[in-house]
Amino acid sequence: MQGRHIANNARISTKGWSLNSLTSSSRNFRPVDRVSASSSELFQVIKDHERAGLPLVIEGFHKHESWPTKMFTIEGFEECSESSGIRYGFEQFPGNLILSHRYKRP
Repeated sequence: MQGRHIANNARISTKGWSLNSLTSSSRNFRPVDRVSASSSELFQVIKDHERAGLPLVIEGFHKHESWPTKMFTIEGFEECSESSGIRYGFEQFPGNLILSHRYKRP
């Protein structure tokens, strides 16, 4: 490749990056609010963000006492797929996910 020099020892670094510099330099990045799952204001924050159509990250929800730990296991997946009438193994899940309904039907 004539006229182009590619450095063999080039290192990619995030040094000097900030959330503000990323979000202000591109339309593809924007800051997203975060709230703790244990916050006393959690439900109000969720309602406000839903009303405004804004994304929200709920931090630590997997540590909350009401987190459905069984749901996120192979057994939980199989149980959910059986109760929805969809029958396929875990290996077929990615391909069939596209074909399934977004919301569980009664």
